[in-house]
Amino acid sequence: MPVSAAVINEGGMMLFVLVKFALVLAGAAAVFLTLRWVRSNRPGAVALHLFTLAAIRGSTVALALVSLHNAFLLKSL
Repeated sequence: MPVSAAVINEGGMMLFVLVKFALVLAGAAAVFLTLRWVRSNRPGAVALHLFTLAAIRGSTVALALVSLHNAFLLKSL
């Protein structure tokens, strides 16, 4: 959370949204690049593709849990 606060303090909400969008684009690029490698039968590409999908899936679940926790904290106020 301190990184998010620093980004918002330095550049406002627009920079925060831009950074989030850039992170999503980087994840999508990683998935599509590994998928392309799988289709061209590069050695180790399947394992890398599965790792990339698992990493993105894991971070998405973690962020969803943090969002739920924040909602419960706000509800308790």
